[in-house]
Amino acid sequence: MKGYLYILFFVSFACSGKVSITEDEIMPDVYYAEGSFKPYTGKCNVLSRDSRVVLEQFTYKKGLLHGKAFAWYKNGQLKRKGSYLDGKLSGAWEFWDDKGHKTMEASFKDDALDGPYTSLKANGQIKEKGIYTENRQTGKWIREAGDVAIKSGCMHQP
Repeated sequence: MKGYLYILFFVSFACSGKVSITEDEIMPDVYYAEGSFKPYTGKCNVLSRDSRVVLEQFTYKKGLLHGKAFAWYKNGQLKRKGSYLDGKLSGAWEFWDDKGHKTMEASFKDDALDGPYTSLKANGQIKEKGIYTENRQTGKWIREAGDVAIKSGCMHQP
C-alpha cells in the first residue's frame, strides 16, 4: 500500500491547465505554466519521456491539484483514478495492476486514508477490508489468510 501512496504523492506535485509535460518536468509546490507568474488553472497531461504517451491526466485550480485525476500504464491500462481537493487526495480512489485487475479501493480526506478501504487479489477476492480514520485502522477488519477470511476485533492503532 505504501507504494500506491508514494505514487499518489509523487503525482500531487505536477502540472495544470491544458498543458502537456513529460515525467521529467514534474515539480513540487504550486504549479505555474511556463512564462507565467500566476498559479495555473486548467487541465494537464503528463507524457512519458520516451514515447510521449499520456501517463497521467489531472486538473489544477490556482496552482493546486483539484478535481478528477487519472493515471495509466504505458500499455494503456488504467492504473488509478480519484480526485483532489485543494491539492490533497480526497474521496474515493481506485487502483489496478498492469493487467487490469483492481487491486485497491480507498477513501481519502486531506491526504489521509479516511473511510472504507479494500485491497484485492488479482482474482478479485478480498485480501483485506476495513475502515480507516485519519490514517488509522479502526473498527472490524477482514483479512485473508490462505483460503480463510479472518475477522479481527476492534483495531485501533495509536
